[in-house]
Amino acid sequence: MEQRNALLDGLRMVAALAVLLYHFGFRDYVGGNPQVLHYPELVGVAKYGFLGAGLFFFISGYVILMTLQHRTLRDFAIARIVRLYPTFWLCAALSLVVGNLFGPAQYFRTATEALANIPILAGAFHAPYIDDVYWSLSMELQFYVVAAVLFYFVPARYLAGALALWVALGTVFIATGEWLDLNVRYPGSTYIGFFGIGAAIYFYERGRRGLDVWCLYAASIAGVVIKLVSMANDAVPETGVPVSVPVMVAIMAACAAAVHLSHRIPVRATRAAAWLTFAGGMTYPLYLLHQNIGITLLNRYFDEASRWTGLACVTAFLLLLSGAVYVLFDRPVRSALMRLLRIGRRPAPVGALG
Repeated sequence: MEQRNALLDGLRMVAALAVLLYHFGFRDYVGGNPQVLHYPELVGVAKYGFLGAGLFFFISGYVILMTLQHRTLRDFAIARIVRLYPTFWLCAALSLVVGNLFGPAQYFRTATEALANIPILAGAFHAPYIDDVYWSLSMELQFYVVAAVLFYFVPARYLAGALALWVALGTVFIATGEWLDLNVRYPGSTYIGFFGIGAAIYFYERGRRGLDVWCLYAASIAGVVIKLVSMANDAVPETGVPVSVPVMVAIMAACAAAVHLSHRIPVRATRAAAWLTFAGGMTYPLYLLHQNIGITLLNRYFDEASRWTGLACVTAFLLLLSGAVYVLFDRPVRSALMRLLRIGRRPAPVGALG
């Protein structure tokens, strides 16, 4: 049975804080966004904070294969629903109330738009997300579906090759769409390279070093670089501030190395492991709550003279709120539902992913 990777939990918090820095320190006061307070001193670093989402995708690619080994298809599907939806509904409801009652006009959502967010896939209904950061959850859901289909219907010895083919075909398709300036869609999203990196790391760290795994690495790296180039091309039109492709590639390489090392460096101190696990657990509500609520608080209660105090206070409040949601709602509700639905872990099948 796999033990929980405490360092991976720590990396989740790093990713969430990077996204928070990106929004508060840069993105939410440029390009017509509603944040009143500006932090130009942070722009040089904060403009790369969106790559925290890429780190989340690396981690998902790594973790989902581990999760799939220990569950039937039914149990995997139910466990993912239990993991994502109850806390999403609570945090989305809080963001909706705060945004509609106290937030800037951009945060207002009608009842119809709010209802379209219930399945998380608001974009599929051509409705806006309650909070713009929810776009990444639809990417995650697409990857879960593709990974589950391949895992349960492709023999284990061919799984890495099947994933490599999926990522390679998607990379070619997405690159062609970028070249022709088309709005492309592909099963698993245009972020498949990021998920593929995580999957390749999982295979590698468990002793799979064959050609299929190296092909998965190569296809995924190509997919990540193409996506980063696309993001760089969009940066100036959307924000007026350029970003460097080499810097982005270096950041994502460091993130991939960190995921690799998280498997190799055990956290032996019980207290440290507990704190890292707690930090990892609260990243999901922190990610879901930070933007609408955080910007609303900054705009209403702080001004230019108190902007740094505001940033510190709002960040601390969001961390406390997220911790409370995790302890009082997310963890107990998930545990209760898993018991009620009798979802457990089973030993990995012989040879699975090995």
